[in-house]
Amino acid sequence: MAVTGLDREGDAVVRCDLFVEPEALQRAVAEHDMLLLCVAEPVALRALEVLDDHVRSEQVVVDICSVKSNICAAAQRLCRGAQYLSIHPMFGPDRGFDGHNMVGMTLRDGPAVASAAELFRSWGAAWLDTDSETHDQVTSVVQVMTHATLALFAHAREDLTQRVNAPPALVQAMATPIFAELSRVAEGMLRENPSLYHNIQTANPNGELARASLAQAAGEVLQTMGADDVAEVVDLFERLRVD
Repeated sequence: MAVTGLDREGDAVVRCDLFVEPEALQRAVAEHDMLLLCVAEPVALRALEVLDDHVRSEQVVVDICSVKSNICAAAQRLCRGAQYLSIHPMFGPDRGFDGHNMVGMTLRDGPAVASAAELFRSWGAAWLDTDSETHDQVTSVVQVMTHATLALFAHAREDLTQRVNAPPALVQAMATPIFAELSRVAEGMLRENPSLYHNIQTANPNGELARASLAQAAGEVLQTMGADDVAEVVDLFERLRVD
């Protein structure tokens, strides 16, 4: 498989700034079967504009944006000369494909779309077909709410550690498995690109609702956890437990 990397910096085979000199992308696209847009949403949207009159029916354009509302709406009116597949690997690139969930939205079907999906399946991805609206509804739960929860935990952990004057070394030495795992996951997220996580929060049409649900749940759960009657906590655990 021949791969040509296009970027404005780094080790790209072809240097291209889509906002300044998009012609490099237009020239390169003619030689390839799959056009994979592994860029932030604003750049992917610009790429669709640049490619609009330069794609062929046997090609497939693939975006990898984390929120699908905007990119899929744009793809419905741009690059209509090519097949189109919108994907979302539900994992970080360091984890590899094998055994991890991957979502695909087919906007314009064809042989190249089928080949692309089969390629990802051959790498071991657990493939799921859906549509952009369903994708953003579900990712408001598995991404928007989850990322906000981790940031909330990390913020409260830092604040409480200072308030009770708990030495960080002792916090680490006395950590329970649950605390250690939650800290590990939160710190892993905080080392990632903040712009990506900001886009996931703000571009998802259900993002505000997800954060509002988290805020409401936090207030209700905190009140219950501090209740005098243990039966309230028992009821909470039984209601929330997933069997």
